[in-house]
Amino acid sequence: MLVESRQNLEDFLRITKSKKEFRGDLFDSTSPATGIQHKCFWNKEVDFLRLPVFVIPEKDDLESFFADVATYYSSFSPISSYVHVCNDDVAKNIFLGARKAYKIAKPSERKLKAYLACILGDVITGALHESKTLTTGTISYASCSQAVSFSMARSNILYPWMKPEDVAERWILAHKIVQKEVASSLLLETAIGFMRLMDDGARAEKKPRFDAIEFDSDLAKYVSGSVGELELDNILATSFAITNEAKMIGGAFNNRVSGFNSLVAIVESSSLPASQKSICMAYYCNRILPGSLSHVEILREKVQNYPDVVFWYAVFACLSDEFDVRSIASGVCIKIIRDLVSPMDFEARPSCDISIEELEVLSRLSLKASTIKPRQRRIMRVSLLPGVEVDIAFGEADAQEKIPDQHQNQHDSKKIRALLFEALDLLDERKGRSTQSDSYASRTTSKRRGY
Repeated sequence: MLVESRQNLEDFLRITKSKKEFRGDLFDSTSPATGIQHKCFWNKEVDFLRLPVFVIPEKDDLESFFADVATYYSSFSPISSYVHVCNDDVAKNIFLGARKAYKIAKPSERKLKAYLACILGDVITGALHESKTLTTGTISYASCSQAVSFSMARSNILYPWMKPEDVAERWILAHKIVQKEVASSLLLETAIGFMRLMDDGARAEKKPRFDAIEFDSDLAKYVSGSVGELELDNILATSFAITNEAKMIGGAFNNRVSGFNSLVAIVESSSLPASQKSICMAYYCNRILPGSLSHVEILREKVQNYPDVVFWYAVFACLSDEFDVRSIASGVCIKIIRDLVSPMDFEARPSCDISIEELEVLSRLSLKASTIKPRQRRIMRVSLLPGVEVDIAFGEADAQEKIPDQHQNQHDSKKIRALLFEALDLLDERKGRSTQSDSYASRTTSKRRGY
């Protein structure tokens, strides 16, 4: 259990105030505000760093707190790599300072598969929008673990009261600070909407409904597991009048793709909303070979008109009874689940390089490796929330990824060509000298033999 105390910044860092500690002041002030006291939470056994584990800045003013540390105590900056700095709302929800310990609820197998579906749907759809072919390389551990959907899923496990859009906002901010491209707004809205649907399904009454008007409610219940595949199949087939085509997809395997194409033609001509059309096509595409994710390419041409169709295809594949987490993407899914359920010790120090709040403050100056002190060269681990982290490249790493300058390439090519010609001339010259030397030697030898 952590012990609470109130201390000002100077006492908290155990440093005697000195002008030598001052450097570029972010707010043009001349001295730190020593009268302000912050809530500090310490381990009962103080470690070598002699720093608290959590700090809640006075009046939740994280910005001033980070600015003061960077201005007057730069050797401790970024402070969020040693201490969790959070607002009072987060502190109350994780019971900081209370006798009751905060326990993280373990997600069910169904919910873990739903989290995985959101991540895979996000990554695969993003790859198709970038005109990439779907390979095991596309569904890589790096692309999945750094996706915004992963951060939302991880935070939903640790902080179920957090809104997914708030987590997404932090993720986007971290990437914008280092001028990194982010996912399309439509794809982001789909992932956020699905996370909300998961929560709605968990709260919904466990009583199945078959009325097509209650489509969203039934979908939420399907995601939570209170409505089965057969019930959802009946709802979709009735809503779109595709009962015969649906039976073809469930019949002989050789007829399933042609049956799916006939079904799609009917669905697209329907007057129902595009979002429901996407869900219907995705559901029956998965029924061709349930749980395999093998028919993404069939939906590629539909992505332009139905941007979320592949996302929902991943959802239905992952939630299928036939889905085997061990056989998808060469074991990537197993590693993702490991990270999602990784325990969070709220009495341990941060494992990140910097928090998103402190990164935003320090970004007003130039971001340098000497300032961030990242564990990897030009890649920093940013904490969106305690236990929710994302790796982001910055600085020189970006420059290496830029498209080479064509004019520079032409100039280099000319230099290389000139050097090659010069090397050939030198070789010809050496060859000529060698020939003359051999001729002279042969003449000299013949004269000696004549004697």
